[in-house]
Parts: sequence; structure tokens; C-alpha cells
Amino acid sequence: MREIIKRWYAGKYIPPENPPDSSLIFLMGHYDRHWSSRLTHTLVEFYFEHWKWLLPFLVALSALLLKIF
Repeated sequence: MREIIKRWYAGKYIPPENPPDSSLIFLMGHYDRHWSSRLTHTLVEFYFEHWKWLLPFLVALSALLLKIF
């Protein structure tokens, strides 16, 4: 199950296309990700970038909701 999730998260590797008659050689390909994997990548990157204010905000929001209800 772990391997399935890792493959889904990384996406399918697309190797570079090197035309046979070209003198240029492309070395790096790219990963084609499923839309849900792209969304997960975006959310994880957002969390790692803004965790400093996100965690206190969620704690304050939960305290406010507990006070109201």
C-alpha cells in the first residue's frame, strides 16, 4: 500500500524527448501528476511554508469554537 501511495504522490515520470538528428541532449524529464496529487503537493507545501502562523491560528480557532459551543 505504501508503494502505491508513493507512486501516486510522485506521479508518472516522463523522460525527455531527444530528437535523433539534434546535437542537443536533454537530460532531465518531468513528472506528470494526477490532479489530486498536485492538490496534495500544494497543500503540503503551503503547510511547510506557513506552519508558523497556521498552528496558532487553528488552536485559537478551536478555543473560540469551544467557547461559543
